[in-house]
Amino acid sequence: MATLNILANEFKGSGLMRMVAGTFICGILADLFGRRTTLIGILLVNSLSSMCTSTVNKATSFEICRFFSSFR
Repeated sequence: MATLNILANEFKGSGLMRMVAGTFICGILADLFGRRTTLIGILLVNSLSSMCTSTVNKATSFEICRFFSSFR
């Protein structure tokens, strides 16, 4: 039971990290390549990561896929 609580807290805390990392990296990419190209790339990464999220069977793999699928 304690392990589930630890995993639940890690998943909740990673949302802020995803938003910060996504804003920082995508902002730089938008400056370098333009907004349209960056948005198309984000759409592709988000789609592929969402598909991978539905097929993984381990918590760490799920967290990695969720990191990239919420990378906006």
